[in-house]
Amino acid sequence: MKRLLLIIDPQNDFVDSKGSLYVPEAETAIGKIVEYIRTNGRNIDDIAITQDTHHKYHIAHPAYWSPRPEPFTQITVEGYKAGKYAPVLYPSTVDKPVDPFTLQYLESLPGPLTIWPEHCLLGSWGCAFPTALVDAVQDWEINVKPQHFANIYQKGYIANFEAFSLFTKSGELGWRPYANLDVFVGYDEIVVCGFAKDICVANTVKDMKDSGLYEGVITMFEDGMASIDKNSPMMEVFNGLKTV
Repeated sequence: MKRLLLIIDPQNDFVDSKGSLYVPEAETAIGKIVEYIRTNGRNIDDIAITQDTHHKYHIAHPAYWSPRPEPFTQITVEGYKAGKYAPVLYPSTVDKPVDPFTLQYLESLPGPLTIWPEHCLLGSWGCAFPTALVDAVQDWEINVKPQHFANIYQKGYIANFEAFSLFTKSGELGWRPYANLDVFVGYDEIVVCGFAKDICVANTVKDMKDSGLYEGVITMFEDGMASIDKNSPMMEVFNGLKTV
């Protein structure tokens, strides 16, 4: 049995109550992840951690737009076309009322774009992993599985589109995804946990399921997750998956 522990976005801004986008109950869940690594380390062959990594200028942050929207504002295609908001670097003009890429991206979304509080800014405390998790992973690398090193996969650093999933790509414009869908192929079990369950975990798992590459491989570590909206339709993606 070759097992991968995949931890989605276990970062201070999500898991610490002082974080800018704290997920309720995440502090308890991160403790469960640490406990899992420390008690099951010999049964973990590899650890992969995704890291939400944004600049202040990001399409889902206020600084991208003029005028600056308040966090949790919903920007719709109709509102954008009407000139309610415009990207700071691509201001509206008479000849070019909207930026074509931004319009294309907004039209590709299943609903309005949510503007989040600034979070996981590159190099910040909020972007970093909690000390207890870092200590557990490093102890696993040195004392439990020498020569096995945790891999970190950053996502979200391209300013023009969201990256809930590790496998997000820009679509028609051809930018590469943050990671190829086959990056975790070859494991008998992938234990998935992290934050938020209904957003970044759900979108990553959805892409993995839709790829057809991971059938029967994904296991959800329920105690190692926390949700913003427990009634989100995205939670349906977990139906039928094994749990631990």
